[in-house]
Amino acid sequence: MVFPREYYDAETLDLMTCVLESAWHDVEHLIHGRDLDYVALRTVMSVRIMASVRDGHRDPDHLKRVALDAISHVFEGSGRGPGFEAS
Repeated sequence: MVFPREYYDAETLDLMTCVLESAWHDVEHLIHGRDLDYVALRTVMSVRIMASVRDGHRDPDHLKRVALDAISHVFEGSGRGPGFEAS
């Protein structure tokens, strides 16, 4: 998902994009080869990042945690459930 440029300044867009890419990198190897809708996962992560930014959050670590927590249910039962470690 691409963040809508008409709603965010360049700095905020860069922040959200970097956070999304970093979070996606953390889970990409965990989901590779699984029968999952990768576009849907990234969309959920993006929407959660946007909502958190809307609520005033700008800390990249916080935003990344929000993105990862949004899809943590995918990893339940695999030892990578809620609170799995992000790098």
